[in-house]
Amino acid sequence: MLAIMDHVRRTYRAGWQQLMRAPAAAIAAALLLCGSLIAAACASTAESPEHTPAPAATPTSATRSTGIAALDAIIAAAVRGDTAALQAAIQYTPTACVTTQEGIGAPPLCRAGEADGTKVDVIPLAQCEGFFARADEWRLDAGAASLYGVYRASAAEQFPPGKYWAIFGRSDANNPSPAFAIVMNDDHIVGIHFGCAMKPAQMVEFERLTDVVVAPPP
Repeated sequence: MLAIMDHVRRTYRAGWQQLMRAPAAAIAAALLLCGSLIAAACASTAESPEHTPAPAATPTSATRSTGIAALDAIIAAAVRGDTAALQAAIQYTPTACVTTQEGIGAPPLCRAGEADGTKVDVIPLAQCEGFFARADEWRLDAGAASLYGVYRASAAEQFPPGKYWAIFGRSDANNPSPAFAIVMNDDHIVGIHFGCAMKPAQMVEFERLTDVVVAPPP
């Protein structure tokens, strides 16, 4: 590189000494030659094995992946607030209904004409307390959210039950529960926790989620 630049300087000085005596056409030619030599020097530097490449771009939330395509698709739908895509990913679970509910998280209540123990399709939900809901008893009204992290379920008492918890945050200042969780198996939504006035990190701690799949942002 130094040899090339010395050659450029010597050529530049020689050309400059002739500029005052040369006609306009010669001046233009000299300037063109100088520019060509500088370009050649830059090209040589770019091809040098000692050239340090630009650092890789820092991954953004859009590139954070679980490595499971179906889960990533559900998470992407939640981030963009795609209610239709989330509804299509919900998997209802046949669960025996009861004629009398007792306690938090009790099985679904039987309706008129349903005997105790009749299997009905429900999804486990939670908002501070857990409950079961049929498709016509709730509505998913998604809004854009940001992914906080994804965890493997690590406690039998976590509700809703599932294999993975994706924790999201909302920026809506009027929402009393900025954190919510979508609970998934390998390819469907099997539960949703709408939060309980918690921030994402607080929900992770409260639910004792320690097996990290996608780490929170730094």
